[in-house]
Amino acid sequence: MFSQNRTKMKLIKVNEKNKDKFKECVGKDKPMIVLFYADWCPHCQVLKPTWNKIAEKLGKNKKVQVAQIEYSNMEYVPKKYKNIRGYPTIQMIKGGKIISEYDGMRTEQDIEAYIKKYE
Repeated sequence: MFSQNRTKMKLIKVNEKNKDKFKECVGKDKPMIVLFYADWCPHCQVLKPTWNKIAEKLGKNKKVQVAQIEYSNMEYVPKKYKNIRGYPTIQMIKGGKIISEYDGMRTEQDIEAYIKKYE
Protein backbone atom coordinates (compact mmCIF):
# COMPACT_ATOMS: atom_id res chain seq x y z
CA MET A 1 0.00 0.00 0.00
CA PHE A 2 2.70 2.52 0.95
CA SER A 3 6.01 3.10 -0.77
CA GLN A 4 8.71 0.69 0.26
CA ASN A 5 11.06 3.68 0.53
CA ARG A 6 13.15 2.85 3.59
CA THR A 7 14.03 6.49 4.30
CA LYS A 8 12.61 7.20 7.71
CA MET A 9 10.05 9.94 8.01
CA LYS A 10 10.98 12.35 10.72
CA LEU A 11 8.26 12.21 13.33
CA ILE A 12 7.41 15.53 14.85
CA LYS A 13 7.52 14.96 18.59
CA VAL A 14 6.08 18.09 20.11
CA ASN A 15 7.97 19.63 23.00
CA GLU A 16 9.07 23.08 24.13
CA LYS A 17 11.88 23.25 21.54
CA ASN A 18 9.73 22.54 18.47
CA LYS A 19 6.25 23.79 19.43
CA ASP A 20 6.39 26.43 16.68
CA LYS A 21 7.19 23.75 14.07
CA PHE A 22 4.01 21.89 15.02
CA LYS A 23 1.91 25.07 14.73
CA GLU A 24 3.46 25.77 11.33
CA CYS A 25 2.84 22.24 10.03
CA VAL A 26 -0.80 21.96 11.13
CA GLY A 27 -1.57 25.27 9.42
CA LYS A 28 -0.53 24.01 5.98
CA ASP A 29 -2.67 22.31 3.36
CA LYS A 30 -0.62 19.13 3.75
CA PRO A 31 -2.51 16.74 6.03
CA MET A 32 -0.89 15.73 9.29
CA ILE A 33 -1.83 12.61 11.22
CA VAL A 34 -1.25 13.08 14.92
CA LEU A 35 -1.05 10.48 17.66
CA PHE A 36 -1.89 11.84 21.10
CA TYR A 37 -0.62 9.34 23.66
CA ALA A 38 0.43 8.93 27.28
CA ASP A 39 3.48 6.93 28.34
CA TRP A 40 1.56 5.44 31.26
CA CYS A 41 -1.27 4.17 29.01
CA PRO A 42 -1.07 0.42 28.23
CA HIS A 43 -3.09 0.85 24.99
CA CYS A 44 -0.60 3.49 23.84
CA GLN A 45 2.33 1.21 24.62
CA VAL A 46 0.78 -1.50 22.44
CA LEU A 47 0.15 0.97 19.57
CA LYS A 48 3.63 2.56 19.61
CA PRO A 49 5.47 -0.11 17.52
CA THR A 50 2.65 -0.07 14.94
CA TRP A 51 2.77 3.75 14.80
CA ASN A 52 6.54 3.70 14.28
CA LYS A 53 6.22 1.17 11.43
CA ILE A 54 3.60 3.34 9.73
CA ALA A 55 5.80 6.43 10.02
CA GLU A 56 8.73 4.50 8.57
CA LYS A 57 6.63 3.28 5.64
CA LEU A 58 5.46 6.77 4.78
CA GLY A 59 8.97 7.88 3.94
CA LYS A 60 9.97 11.46 3.24
CA ASN A 61 8.03 12.00 0.04
CA LYS A 62 4.53 11.13 1.17
CA LYS A 63 1.71 13.62 1.26
CA VAL A 64 0.89 13.14 4.93
CA GLN A 65 3.09 14.41 7.77
CA VAL A 66 3.28 12.34 10.96
CA ALA A 67 3.37 13.72 14.50
CA GLN A 68 3.08 12.32 17.98
CA ILE A 69 2.38 14.21 21.16
CA GLU A 70 2.91 12.77 24.61
CA TYR A 71 0.44 13.82 27.30
CA SER A 72 3.09 15.63 29.34
CA ASN A 73 3.81 17.90 26.36
CA MET A 74 0.19 18.93 25.74
CA GLU A 75 0.94 22.38 27.19
CA TYR A 76 2.80 23.15 23.95
CA VAL A 77 -0.17 22.29 21.75
CA PRO A 78 -2.60 25.05 20.67
CA LYS A 79 -5.84 24.94 22.68
CA LYS A 80 -8.06 23.94 19.75
CA TYR A 81 -6.22 20.59 19.46
CA LYS A 82 -6.56 19.67 23.15
CA ASN A 83 -10.05 18.17 23.06
CA ILE A 84 -8.73 14.69 23.76
CA ARG A 85 -11.16 12.34 25.50
CA GLY A 86 -8.81 9.40 25.95
CA TYR A 87 -5.51 7.87 24.92
CA PRO A 88 -4.45 6.97 22.36
CA THR A 89 -6.25 9.40 20.06
CA ILE A 90 -5.40 9.73 16.36
CA GLN A 91 -6.52 12.82 14.46
CA MET A 92 -6.06 14.07 10.91
CA ILE A 93 -5.37 17.80 10.81
CA LYS A 94 -5.25 19.93 7.67
CA GLY A 95 -5.23 23.67 7.14
CA GLY A 96 -5.27 24.25 10.88
CA LYS A 97 -8.45 22.23 11.41
CA ILE A 98 -9.14 18.77 12.77
CA ILE A 99 -10.76 17.13 9.76
CA SER A 100 -11.18 13.66 11.19
CA GLU A 101 -10.65 11.55 14.28
CA TYR A 102 -9.70 7.93 13.68
CA ASP A 103 -12.01 5.46 15.37
CA GLY A 104 -11.06 2.20 13.68
CA MET A 105 -9.00 -0.79 14.73
CA ARG A 106 -5.44 -0.01 15.75
CA THR A 107 -3.82 -2.34 13.26
CA GLU A 108 -1.16 -1.28 10.80
CA GLN A 109 -3.40 -2.12 7.83
CA ASP A 110 -6.44 -0.24 9.14
CA ILE A 111 -4.49 2.89 10.05
CA GLU A 112 -2.72 2.82 6.67
CA ALA A 113 -6.10 2.61 4.90
CA TYR A 114 -7.29 5.62 6.90
CA ILE A 115 -4.18 7.63 5.96
CA LYS A 116 -4.55 6.62 2.30
CA LYS A 117 -7.86 8.56 2.13
CA TYR A 118 -5.94 11.79 2.73
CA GLU A 119 -2.96 11.31 0.40
